[in-house]
Amino acid sequence: MNNAKENLAKDSIIRCNEAKSKGYTNLFHEHVRQWERIWSTSDVVIEGDLSAQQAIRFNIFHLNQTYTGKDERLNIGPKGFTGEKYGGSTYWDTEAFALPFFLKTADQQVGKNLLLYRYKHLEKSIENAAKTWF
Repeated sequence: MNNAKENLAKDSIIRCNEAKSKGYTNLFHEHVRQWERIWSTSDVVIEGDLSAQQAIRFNIFHLNQTYTGKDERLNIGPKGFTGEKYGGSTYWDTEAFALPFFLKTADQQVGKNLLLYRYKHLEKSIENAAKTWF
């Protein structure tokens, strides 16, 4: 599936039919296996501080749910899926803060795609920065 605008309806139908043919139980078990794999490489354990443990896992969950690294055209949203404030916008330098996490916990392609996103948006970032100089 190439995500081209003209193919969205057709691709959506194909994906729905694929999901239907797999069935709920199989999809659920695939989902569980995928999250087990993610947690096996990205969990951080903080002993003796339950509040900090809960907070770090909440943040790890958000990072992993909002960015898979499969598409270099995408970046990590400023609030992920937890808020509507930014309306789908991203910051071109978000990966500067999240890259260390993904370098340690994910496939190398994930980090590469974050850096490619920055590289491909660098020209516009320089253009926007120039507008702020007096």
